[in-house]
Amino acid sequence: MSESSVVGLSESLHDIADHRKTGVLRLSVNGRFRMAFFEEGELVYVVSDAPEESLAAYFTRAGRFESAAERLVLFQLEKEVTRKKSLVSLVLEQNLRDAETVRVWLADYAFDVFGRAYDTSDATAKFTGGIQAEHPLPIRIDVSHLILEAVHRMENEGLIRSFVGSLAQCTAPAEGFTGRLTTLPLSFFDGLVASQITAEAKLEDLLIVTGIPEAEVLKALVALRLTGVIEPFHDRRVSDTDRLLRQRQEAVESGFVVDSETAAAASIWRPACSPTKITPAPDHDGRIRRDGAIRSAGAGTARPLGAVAVSRPQAEGRYGPVEAAGFRVHPDGGIRGGCGELCRGGSVLRVGAVPETERHRHARRVRARAG
Repeated sequence: MSESSVVGLSESLHDIADHRKTGVLRLSVNGRFRMAFFEEGELVYVVSDAPEESLAAYFTRAGRFESAAERLVLFQLEKEVTRKKSLVSLVLEQNLRDAETVRVWLADYAFDVFGRAYDTSDATAKFTGGIQAEHPLPIRIDVSHLILEAVHRMENEGLIRSFVGSLAQCTAPAEGFTGRLTTLPLSFFDGLVASQITAEAKLEDLLIVTGIPEAEVLKALVALRLTGVIEPFHDRRVSDTDRLLRQRQEAVESGFVVDSETAAAASIWRPACSPTKITPAPDHDGRIRRDGAIRSAGAGTARPLGAVAVSRPQAEGRYGPVEAAGFRVHPDGGIRGGCGELCRGGSVLRVGAVPETERHRHARRVRARAG
């Protein structure tokens, strides 16, 4: 089954469960047909016309019928199967095995049938509601349990890798993560992988921290994904913090030192929708220093400043980005220029970037007269 078919079949099964549907799901796999009967959203019966999925042959495998005499009786009973008499009912009538033992076998048989459906690229599924079949021994399997066990039986490693995709992708706990973990019969590998996904996690990191074979990690990821325990695989989500850290690193690599206090203040007031631009700061003579220190304009001494500062929003809701040249962010929200004035209004004058307001011009005239 292709990647889209794997997801499509799983979504069909979840839809049956979520709406507690009753009916039959017809599966066509490599030209052979299977019918899976559901009642109120649970699987109760499976039949298949594939030779490799003969129920009689399945019963004889794995030591279920150990003696040759029992196996001979079983194959004779298979010839007596009619539309009104199933092999299961004949086995129970002949007391070859008790009902609970046969019920466990039928559940395992259903997992095998769906495992083969997931394990091929040529499969289609169609659900028809309102159809019920007579069955002597219903099995009642939850859809999530069915999907989980079917994935465990997948053997096509190429298909599994194709479904997972790039290991540079990430996943994260889905909604209801804890509840699903406690209700699903997870395998050891499933549980080990799930225990490492407490937040967004990179797939290739999971391979390292779990320490189990890659094939088992990938199969566990497919099982957890299709049962809704974890989110679909996706590219890493870049947060504002990630962007700030990357900008800080870029500044350091360019030969500048970023002052932690200033950077912290800038991160508080930086608009989330406007990326901050890193720019070098000139010294008091107008030269650009690249020796690891940034000189505050007019200060006369070298002091490490933030590569970029951002002011508080203006009254009308706009943001005024401010380059580090000549300005220093203070914890009280003002930005001090080289001349020593403290602008508190949230609107900071930056030559060539933020227009000078009438309030700034008036303040400059007042200072000139006072001087």
